[in-house]
Amino acid sequence: MAEHSFPIGGTVQGQDLVGREGTLVELFERTYQHKNSVLLSAARQTGKTSVAEELLRRVRAAGGWGIYIDCSAATDDERDLADLIANSTYDQATGSKGAFAKLKGLIGGVPKPMLFQTDLDLSLAFYGGRHDSTPRLLTRAFGLADELGSQKDKR
Repeated sequence: MAEHSFPIGGTVQGQDLVGREGTLVELFERTYQHKNSVLLSAARQTGKTSVAEELLRRVRAAGGWGIYIDCSAATDDERDLADLIANSTYDQATGSKGAFAKLKGLIGGVPKPMLFQTDLDLSLAFYGGRHDSTPRLLTRAFGLADELGSQKDKR
């Protein structure tokens, strides 16, 4: 059985991420140092997820935090996109997958609280209510990570 000298299938980690250092340095500067959001867009199987995961690792190693959102499940419904972004943000901020969806059913038309706890520290942010306009929901969903991060004094 022949051994492969490079990983195949799935994401590529650390030293196996060949030829991406310049891209990673630029993305780190834009996201962590300049506090900008980025969107990675390219053809399938070109390393977007591997780059995103490595960037997230570097940001966390520098003391920051970031949210990785896989938009492949997104539909053309903007309200669903806002929910996907808020759900992903909440799940990663709390470490409690699916908690946002459970809260959603409990509090109906009230703005949904975004809570996360680290040790004895608790943060709170609100995502939109059922009657909020779609642009407002998207604005709140995109700003949620920044709001939670600033409460934690993280970039």
